[in-house]
Amino acid sequence: MRYAYTESVVPKKFGPREKGMQTLFLVIAVVSAIGAVFLNFILIVAALAAGFLYYRGRRNADAEYEYVHTNDIFDVDLVVGNASRKQLASVNLEKVLLVAPADSDELDDYENLKVVDYSGDAGEGECYAMICKDGAKSRILLLKLDPKMYKSLKHWIPGKVK
Repeated sequence: MRYAYTESVVPKKFGPREKGMQTLFLVIAVVSAIGAVFLNFILIVAALAAGFLYYRGRRNADAEYEYVHTNDIFDVDLVVGNASRKQLASVNLEKVLLVAPADSDELDDYENLKVVDYSGDAGEGECYAMICKDGAKSRILLLKLDPKMYKSLKHWIPGKVK
């Protein structure tokens, strides 16, 4: 009996939009708190709301995708702040049609499918596309596979990994 267990962690990168929103919420919180002291106490509500939004954004900035390959199952989880975990996708490897580099010519036949990006936008490493069939519809998962995960998938579903 074959058994496989491999896991990989990819940090989720946030762009300038998310960083700008964090800065905006921090500025609003500070200005509202100062305004509440000198002008009107009702501004404390705005300060608390902006402070909470800043806290949530700061917490979500420490997020990462975790890929786990266990036998015939490939799971993608989002881990936020090392505290909460949310399962984003669970794929039965028997229903995978193809795993190939995202810029490969082999993906031309699948260009009309829904694309879900779980690559984390981390610049280093190669991005792979996993094409999964769920009943009548198919989708493309974008993943950053490290060499160990790639080797594990290639060993488990050799004809489907390019």
